[in-house]
Amino acid sequence: MPPCLHAPTSPSAHQRPRPQAFTLVELLIAIAIIGILGSLLITGMARVRDSAKSARCASNLRQLQTIYSLQVQDNRGMTLPDRENGKSITVIARLAGLNYGYSTEGKGIQQAFSCPVQLELKPGVVETAKKNHYPPITFSLNRGLNWTLDGYAAPDGRRALNTIALPARMILATDGDDSDKAAGYYGGVVGIGRPPETPHSGKTNAVFLDGHVEAISDASLLNVTSLPKSGTAQAALWFGG
Repeated sequence: MPPCLHAPTSPSAHQRPRPQAFTLVELLIAIAIIGILGSLLITGMARVRDSAKSARCASNLRQLQTIYSLQVQDNRGMTLPDRENGKSITVIARLAGLNYGYSTEGKGIQQAFSCPVQLELKPGVVETAKKNHYPPITFSLNRGLNWTLDGYAAPDGRRALNTIALPARMILATDGDDSDKAAGYYGGVVGIGRPPETPHSGKTNAVFLDGHVEAISDASLLNVTSLPKSGTAQAALWFGG
């Protein structure tokens, strides 16, 4: 008789290969890799957020330049006066509608006077602005708009823009200077003795008279302690010549 054919039998339980479990070392390595990837992701997201805030700051500065330029056109091409009845006035505050004249009230451009990074760093500015019903201000205008390299203010506190030799190299406004520690808004001007703050990773955003924006980190340009010599980079940046 032919031999009996038996159906193949499955290996017994002790003959089956056992699944390999992770060792403690492998688990620790996996956790470390996940942690590194997570930290890289968080860092990358933070940089993206900072970049977006800096871009918003630059956009607001461009709007401020537009507002200022429109007022200059209404003043027959003259810069806005920074003195009245022999007393200094804060031009940027007037532009924002804090005082009479140059008011932007109702024009939907109140965000044009502040940097989102600075508003986060100094919430008191926002709180005071809300309390007094005016837009928060963290930008400052260049005091050199109304001054000459001789150190004297232009006649009647104004200056014809067509007398500025290098308008594309002259700052109009920057991230502000808060050295006065004003409760509601910044001191209003930057320039000699009042360097702008640098909230963007050590840089300040600056809008120029022609409307373009640059991020500046060069301390030799930002920290002006005395009247610069004509023809220097400092003279062009703050006085237009």
